[in-house]
Amino acid sequence: MKNKIHFFNSIAAEPKKRTTFLLVTTVLLGILYIASFIPSRAKNGHSPVPSETVFLNKKYADSVVALEISKNDTVLSILQDGGLWTGAVRYATEQGESSAVFPVDKTVVRRIIQNLQKTVTLYKVSEKLSRENSYGLMQENSVTISYRTNEGVTAKITVGNEDFSRRFRYIQIGEANVIYKTDFEFAELLHAESQFWYDPYVIPRSLLSAPYTDIQKIRITAGGTKKTYVPKGTAADAKLLELRHGAVSTSKEGYSDEPVSVMEIEFGQGEFLTLSFYQRISGGAHEKKEKNLGSENALSDYIIRCHSKPLDYAFHISSWTYAKIMETFGL
Repeated sequence: MKNKIHFFNSIAAEPKKRTTFLLVTTVLLGILYIASFIPSRAKNGHSPVPSETVFLNKKYADSVVALEISKNDTVLSILQDGGLWTGAVRYATEQGESSAVFPVDKTVVRRIIQNLQKTVTLYKVSEKLSRENSYGLMQENSVTISYRTNEGVTAKITVGNEDFSRRFRYIQIGEANVIYKTDFEFAELLHAESQFWYDPYVIPRSLLSAPYTDIQKIRITAGGTKKTYVPKGTAADAKLLELRHGAVSTSKEGYSDEPVSVMEIEFGQGEFLTLSFYQRISGGAHEKKEKNLGSENALSDYIIRCHSKPLDYAFHISSWTYAKIMETFGL
């Protein structure tokens, strides 16, 4: 009798077990279904799984002829023309918009182009950009970087704020609204200021492939005296070519109206570079203004101006540098 009761109880329990099993299975399937809509995460905690790209394909690296960086009111264009890299910068001044065209340090350009070819890891953050959630990509502190090749290939990257970890920056690529963040090192690409790019030497090295043979002769006029100097690879030549200038000068106010000396450098194939030196007038308005800009400019007693096409620029130099130039020519 007891065995019969146990048998009937077992039969009665089977439907309950099946019901429990079906319920658990349904719940698990429901969880898996919901989870399928949740973005997957990489091991480093980012969501979604990252993708990889390059900003500049290696096959176009040697054909880049233009770089442009826009930041606030400043637009810097780096252009290649016949092997010469020049920087054209437009910036706002108290008198309105001003500009300069200066020789660019070729090593900086080469390093930038190499960096653009590195593999970049991207994490998609959003597919919508708005004023309320702009990631710094619509504000004045964003920086736009673009390049162009001689085949007409172009690309643009907009760089915004850092994230909370300060290890990543938000970016957009091209005109798409997709927002990514990346740990790519943008530091060098965020400089629209000319001092980061310009050739630092009084006689620009970017104009020289072989310093002592490219320069045919140098003529200088100072204080009514004219002299001609022919470089021969001596220690004096080396010292002259090592002399550096200071920051870009954006105004001639406070300096002599006429140059105190003029140096004309003759290269091969009839090319010339003319540098005019203007002396600071003691107590001039520009002197008082410049003293607030740092020791480099406060000690700059001369400016060099160049109007040799395509170049059109002015740099500060100290009285010590000017004296060394004159010393080379025995003046």
